[in-house]
Amino acid sequence: MRSIKATTWLYVGGIIIAFSIVLQIIALFLPPFTFTLSLVGLILNAASVPLTIVQAFRSALEQIQLFEQERIARDMADQRVFSETQKGRTLGALSQRRAEVHMDN
Repeated sequence: MRSIKATTWLYVGGIIIAFSIVLQIIALFLPPFTFTLSLVGLILNAASVPLTIVQAFRSALEQIQLFEQERIARDMADQRVFSETQKGRTLGALSQRRAEVHMDN
């Protein structure tokens, strides 16, 4: 299943809330339908609460994933810089030699 982005949830929730507000405003000017339109508006408001929770959860997950990607890229860059130093080249050569000896056994 493809995950839905947090911004999509945000737009859906915003549209529902806006539609709910419009219905409640219309209910002010149409007295015979006041109860029905207000009730539908309140139900839509209630439906927007879970959407807000889902949006916050998805946003947090996206931030965690972004942070992990940045951390991995930073670690790789640090490793590249370290491998270009004298100590890094020495340790890299020792590590390669150990791997060769281990494969020979």
